[in-house]
Amino acid sequence: MSTFSDPVPDALRLFPGAKIMATDKPLFCRHCDKDLTAQWDRLYATSSVKELVALLETRPGKVVERSWPDGRREWACHFCGRGVD
Repeated sequence: MSTFSDPVPDALRLFPGAKIMATDKPLFCRHCDKDLTAQWDRLYATSSVKELVALLETRPGKVVERSWPDGRREWACHFCGRGVD
């Protein structure tokens, strides 16, 4: 049994008629966040959410969605500009 509940019903109750979109957004840029990725993997199973969020806040840039004029969309690092897989 999972200790986490499904957030979708709560979100729809708070925001009736809202559209919910699930995205598989990467957390780190492989180029800028090499050290943080290893640290995240080490801390993920044992640390509190507060500590993990603090680690995410130390990133130099954030992963954002980039859209091209031809309609393509992809994830990219806001700091270095490289595409993120």
